[in-house]
Amino acid sequence: MKIIFPHTYRHVGTYLLMVFCFLVLSSCSTVTPRTAAVFDRLTETRLDDLRTAYAEIANDANPQAEKDRAILLYHIGEQSADYDTMGDVVDKLNALHEANPNDAEITAYLGSAYTLRARDYPWQGLYQVVPGPGFVRLGYVGKGVQLLDSAVAQKGSSPAVRLVRGMTFTQLPRPFGKFDTGLDDLNRLRGWIEAKDIDTPHTGPQSFGKLDMEMGDPDPSRARGKVPNFAARYAAMLEDPAFRGEFYFRLADAYRRNGDEVNSRKFFSRAAEAASPGSPFAIAAQEMLR
Repeated sequence: MKIIFPHTYRHVGTYLLMVFCFLVLSSCSTVTPRTAAVFDRLTETRLDDLRTAYAEIANDANPQAEKDRAILLYHIGEQSADYDTMGDVVDKLNALHEANPNDAEITAYLGSAYTLRARDYPWQGLYQVVPGPGFVRLGYVGKGVQLLDSAVAQKGSSPAVRLVRGMTFTQLPRPFGKFDTGLDDLNRLRGWIEAKDIDTPHTGPQSFGKLDMEMGDPDPSRARGKVPNFAARYAAMLEDPAFRGEFYFRLADAYRRNGDEVNSRKFFSRAAEAASPGSPFAIAAQEMLR
């Protein structure tokens, strides 16, 4: 694993400030015991599903399966908070990124994987005042943020890219200043989902015309209330209960982290409705509403 020492963190004052960010993260938590229990059960049940899915394509030789395996392994590492697993993910995604530099989804997952390496780094707490471990963790975050921003610049119209950056940025320590950007990503995606759903009035911040243009449709004159043509490429993803369930759960959790109980409960309720009945996210969302 290549260790990153970004020049932006070499100034001692900046270094100490960012170390403080990690110390705050290590000592403070927004998770109550009840919420922690819900998340523990979500981890257990979701890991079972993810590992089963991974085993089913473990021996597939086609290039798409290679990408799918890397993404599934990312979710396994993200859910389990296992440092070594995420190291394997970074290696696999780096190889895919080198072979497919224009694949924004790979870029986004790679960026998120770097930040999760920082989250799960074995030397935490006061050990971070030691320049080596502190620099490594900060380097992972810096690299991850750079890649996530690059992915959005590559293809900001991708629901997967917006979801990955949104859920990653809303989980970074607040002093990194990325929470609002992440929440904007998630709410932008919410607008796309609600615009795609013709049975739900569009309540997003943008008109259909603006959404069409933003997602690549050059015709802003489409009548309000129609499903935008731009979404054809992503229709299956936007309608997939698994995607919607996870998305609304991540959005609700972002509001929970922000102390916004009203919106948190609102979107946990949406997650419970949108996810497949009996799925890990559906069950966890229902438990968060009790």
